[in-house]
Amino acid sequence: MICLVEDEFIYEKFDREARWIATLSNGLVVFQDDDRYGPKDPAWLRLTKYCKENKLRLNNLRIQFRSNIIDFPEFEGYYYTRGVAADMNEGRTEHFFVIGLLNQGILRKTWWKTPEMSPMRTDEETIEEVLVSEFAECLIR
Repeated sequence: MICLVEDEFIYEKFDREARWIATLSNGLVVFQDDDRYGPKDPAWLRLTKYCKENKLRLNNLRIQFRSNIIDFPEFEGYYYTRGVAADMNEGRTEHFFVIGLLNQGILRKTWWKTPEMSPMRTDEETIEEVLVSEFAECLIR
């Protein structure tokens, strides 16, 4: 099940956390609702399954924290996962959205620090490398 409405769960959770919002090729807008059904059923993987079953793709992906919005329109594919980095010396942990944009067989992944939505690093992989990795399910195309 994908989330198609900004209900009370969405408002409460994402007033405190960054989120993604996806627009599908059929016009539906899907909202990230992680933890609604427990930690083992992340919204992005539910969206991936929904897109495959219904032969849909993403037309736009947006990441957002409150009024800070970043749009990624019209790519061949989109990749999402979360990342974390810890500095043991300073006792600090940083959280990231890892957003990948597929264009001409190259997936360019940017680590966006959350909730600030600041790009911290970027790397690239070929589509072939992504499809044989343990993160292949994170790609919607």
